[in-house]
Amino acid sequence: MIGAIGLTATAGDIRAVATSGNVSSVQIGHGGRDYLGNVVDQAISVAATGDIFLVGGTQVQSSSLIGHGGGGASGGDISGEILLAADGDLAVWGGGGFLSFAQVGHGGALATSTFSGNIGIVTGGDVSVLAPTSAASGAYAKIGHGDDMRGALAAIGGTGTRLGDVEIAAAGGITLTEALLGHRNTGSLAVSGGTVMVGVSADDPANVPGDDLVADAETEFTGDEVRFYLPRRANNRIAAGALMNGVAYGGGLSDPWPAPGADEFTRFLLTDNGVLSLDEHDSTFGSGPVPTTAGAYGFYFDTLVQGDPPQPDAAFVSLLPTPPSETPLQEVPEFLDDRLLLDSIDQQEARFSGPGFTEIFYEGFSQYGTNGEVHFQFTDPGQLTPTELPYFAPAGVEWGDSADGEDILQQHLDALEQNGGDESEPEEESSEEPSAGELASGAEG
Repeated sequence: MIGAIGLTATAGDIRAVATSGNVSSVQIGHGGRDYLGNVVDQAISVAATGDIFLVGGTQVQSSSLIGHGGGGASGGDISGEILLAADGDLAVWGGGGFLSFAQVGHGGALATSTFSGNIGIVTGGDVSVLAPTSAASGAYAKIGHGDDMRGALAAIGGTGTRLGDVEIAAAGGITLTEALLGHRNTGSLAVSGGTVMVGVSADDPANVPGDDLVADAETEFTGDEVRFYLPRRANNRIAAGALMNGVAYGGGLSDPWPAPGADEFTRFLLTDNGVLSLDEHDSTFGSGPVPTTAGAYGFYFDTLVQGDPPQPDAAFVSLLPTPPSETPLQEVPEFLDDRLLLDSIDQQEARFSGPGFTEIFYEGFSQYGTNGEVHFQFTDPGQLTPTELPYFAPAGVEWGDSADGEDILQQHLDALEQNGGDESEPEEESSEEPSAGELASGAEG
C-alpha cells in the first residue's frame, strides 16, 4: 500500500474509540487486522485543535491504532513517520477485552514485521497512557512500534525488528499506568533501536512548580537512550520498580540535595551562595550528556537545589509525644500460691518417694512370670489402698503393721504358701540325670 495519511480536526477532538463488538477495531493507517503485505515509508499525520483519544473496547480484539499494520499483521517492511499534534490532551487507553489494545505506532497485538519510523507527539495539555489490564488480557497501551504482550501472553508476542525514535513533549503533565514507551518490553523477543525522550512543561521548562511525570511500577521505558526533561526533582514521580531497559528504577532524589545524582543533569544549580549556570543541557530533546546508568536513562532538569536533605517539619515534630528519658522497669507481681496444687504435689511426692512395690525373683514358688520366673510382690501393706489390698492380702491372712518391726518378708511368704495350697516337700536331689519324659512332665507341672 502507498500513500501518506493526513487527518486534521480544525475544530474539536479526534476520537478513535473502539465499539463494543468483537473485532470492532478502529485504525488510522494502512493495513488492518491480520494484514499481510508491505507499507513502505508512508507518513501519518494527525492534528486536532482539541483532544486526541485512542481507546480500546470491551470485547475481543476491539482495538484502537494510529499506525500501519494491525493486530496479527505481518510483512517485510511496514514503515513511515508518525506525527501527532493536539492543542488539548492525548489519551491512549487500553480497553477491557482480550487484545483490546490502544497504540500509537506501527504493528499491533501479535504483529511481526520490520517496523520503522520516528514517532513525534506534541500536546498543549496532558498525555495519559493507561493499561490497567495489560498483563492479564493483552489490552495494552503503548507509544512505539510492535506490541506489548506481558505475563503469560509474552510467549505469543510479535517478533521482528522495531526501529525509530520516540519523542513525547507535553505542555502539561504525563501519566502512565502499566504503559510502555518504546518498541519492546523486557520479555519481548523482538529487536529494537532508537531513543525515547519524554518532557513535561515543555512550553516552559523553568516553570515552578511545573507539571509532573507520573508512572507506576508496572510501566516500562525502552530505548538506546531514555531521557526525561523536567523542571525540578519534585516533578519526577516515577515509582520505584518501573523498568528502564529492564533495570528496576530505584526512585528519585528530592530538593535540596548535596550534589546531583549519577542520573541527573541540570541547567542551573541553586546554592546558598546564589545560582550557578552549569548548562549541561538546554532543555531541548537530545541536548545534554549521554546517560551512563545501567538502564541507559537520565534526568535533565532545569534547576536543582543544592543543600542538606530536607528534614521533618518542625511543627509536625512538635506534635509527636516526647519519649521518656528512662523507662523504669516494671516489677513483676508475686503470684499467690495455689494451695490445692501444692497439696496435691506433696501427696504425690509422699506416695511415690516412700516404700513401694518391689519385685523379688526367687525360684521354688508356684507364682511364675511371663518368662517362667517365680516372683511375688514385696509390699508394705500400710502403703496399699483399699482397692489394692485384696490382691496382696488373701482372705484369712492377717497382716501386721510394718511399723511394729514384724518381718514383712515372712508375711509375704506365708501368704504365698496359703495361696499355693498344700504342696509336698521337694525331693532330695538325685545324682541321676532326669529322663526326657520326666523333663516334659516337670514342664507341664
